[in-house]
Amino acid sequence: MTLDLLLKTAPIWTLVLVGAVLPRSFAIDRKSISLLLIYFLIPVVSFVGVAKVRVVPSDIGLVGFSFMLCLGTALLLRWPFGGFVDTRTRNLVITISSVPNAGFFGLPIVMVLFGEEAFMKMVLIATGVGIFSNSIGFYLVARQVMSVRSAASRVLRVPSIYAVALGILFSMNAITLHPAVLEFQQLCKATYTVLAMLLIGLAVPRPFPSMRTHLKVVGGTVFGKYLVMPAVALVLIALDHTTFNVLTHTSRTLVLLTAFMPPGLNTLTFALLLDIETDIIAALVTGGAIASFVLIPFLAL
Repeated sequence: MTLDLLLKTAPIWTLVLVGAVLPRSFAIDRKSISLLLIYFLIPVVSFVGVAKVRVVPSDIGLVGFSFMLCLGTALLLRWPFGGFVDTRTRNLVITISSVPNAGFFGLPIVMVLFGEEAFMKMVLIATGVGIFSNSIGFYLVARQVMSVRSAASRVLRVPSIYAVALGILFSMNAITLHPAVLEFQQLCKATYTVLAMLLIGLAVPRPFPSMRTHLKVVGGTVFGKYLVMPAVALVLIALDHTTFNVLTHTSRTLVLLTAFMPPGLNTLTFALLLDIETDIIAALVTGGAIASFVLIPFLAL
């Protein structure tokens, strides 16, 4: 299983490595790539990905649980850091910690470990995470350089929110997409995968930032991502088991695994879009991916 996981994710790490090496020889505009991802590729992939899955009410629970996983983590992290760090650092820690990479990290991992049926459930979990990331997550990043009103208005201009909502509407009404649309989405998905992984590599800082100078951000992220979020996941799973009983055993396992996935790439993408310093974000995204790659297979045993 470990070998299968290694072979499945090898192309991802190859793209990250290529992205890290390319800037040594070529000048590449990272912000242009971010704009292409946010305003075109992510909406297309999100809409078709949700629309082609036949969502039933119990599956909607997965979207809600993953959204609450992110929201609960973000709310809990506001308390311990409120009096110790400035607002900019607090929002950065909360955003990095509360948005797991459930999409282009989580989906291939789940496919290898659990198979096709679990993969479709993971798509719904990634949808919930995406809704949080493209709304509250984007707002928290934007608040580092904008007023509350300006940040809120920028959230309303993120097209992925409307793409996911439209996809759910298509799915619940059993509207079938034309095969040409599905083929176009596959092309966009492949392009997104390549550009997203390259962007991680492109954003790897040179030289690598000293973690000692970013102790508050690093310490806060480790605490939030690998302690607070798993704790929130366990509470939600227990609540479902005793009260709602919406999630299956596999779904509960996937929610818990999602809590241990690395920080999401969207945080880095949003930071590039808003011209925010990205060195420490890129370092945490890359480091988190390596840590999760080692940790998750053991959790799934």
